Amino acid sequence: MSVYQKHLLTIVSEQLPEGVKLVDFLSDLVHLSKEACYRRIRCEVEFTLSEVVLIAKALNINLTSLVIREGGEKVTCNLRVVEEDTLVNSYIKKLEADLNVLEGFDSKSQHSIHFVCKNLPELFYFSSEGLIKLRLLKMQLNQGGVKPQQTFNQIVLTSSLKKVHDQYWKALTDFKLIVYLGPDLLMSILHDIEFFTKINLLTSENRLLLLEELKAILDLISEIGNTGMFRNKEIDLYISHIIIELSQTYLNSEGLETTILELEFPNSLLSFDASFNAAQSHQLSVVKRTSTLISQSAEVEKTAYLNRQRTILNDIKSN
Repeated sequence: MSVYQKHLLTIVSEQLPEGVKLVDFLSDLVHLSKEACYRRIRCEVEFTLSEVVLIAKALNINLTSLVIREGGEKVTCNLRVVEEDTLVNSYIKKLEADLNVLEGFDSKSQHSIHFVCKNLPELFYFSSEGLIKLRLLKMQLNQGGVKPQQTFNQIVLTSSLKKVHDQYWKALTDFKLIVYLGPDLLMSILHDIEFFTKINLLTSENRLLLLEELKAILDLISEIGNTGMFRNKEIDLYISHIIIELSQTYLNSEGLETTILELEFPNSLLSFDASFNAAQSHQLSVVKRTSTLISQSAEVEKTAYLNRQRTILNDIKSN
C-alpha cells in the first residue's frame, strides 16, 4: 500500500501552491483532523477512494498517474467526473457514459456483463421513482456539500431520463447478465433515507414511500430467483457470502474487456487496460467462488438471504 500512497503524495506535493503545507491542504480538502492527515502522510492509513477523487479533482490530477503496477509501470484509467447544470442532467450524463461503453461492444459477438453490487443494483429500480430521486439526493450531497439545495419533493424526473433508461436497458439485452448481490444490500440506502429524513429533505411520507419501494424490490429479487428472468431476459443472480467493498461492472467479449469502478455517485473509474482488467477478472472469480447462484436454484439460501434483508427493512419501518 505504501508504494501507491507515497506515489500519490509525491504528485500532490509537487502540485501544491507555494507556501501551502501538505497537511493543511489535506485537512481542509477532505475535512479530517491534522492527526488523521499525518497518519495518511506517514502511510499508516490508506486514503479512501472518495478522498483520492477529491484530491484528484482539486489539483486536476489524472488518475492514470495514480494507478501503477509493481515496478512503476502505468495502466490506463479514465476518471469520469460528471458535473452538469441540474441533478437530472448529471444523472443522464452518467448513464450516457455507461451506454457509450455498452455500445462499443459488437452486437454480433458473445459478451457478458457482471454487476458486482455492494448496494442495491440501480438496474433493479429504474422504474422506482422514489429510489431514483433518493439517488439524486445522494448525488447532490456528493457534489454540493452537507446541505443540498433541493428536497425530495422538488426533484422532477424528466422524460429524457426515462428515454436514457430505456436505451440503457436495450443495450444490455445484447449481453449475458450476471449480478452479484452483497450481504449488506440495503445498509447504505437505509442510512441515506434516515440521514435525509433527519435533515428534512425527506418527509415522513417520502420515507414511507421509499421503504415500500424497497420492499417491492426485495419481492422482485425473489421473483428473479424463482424464474431466472428479469424483464423477460435470462439473468444469473448470485448472493455473495463475503463483503463487497466496492461496486463494479466488468464487461468481457472476444478480445475486449472493460471495468467500471463506482466512486462517489455519479463519478466512476473506467479502464480498458489489459492488466487492470486481468486483476479485476481475478477478483471477480473470488467473488463468484464465495457466492451462491439463486436464480432457479438454492431455494433455502435465497429465502434466508431475503428474510435477513426484510428483517432489516422491517426494523427501520417500525422506528
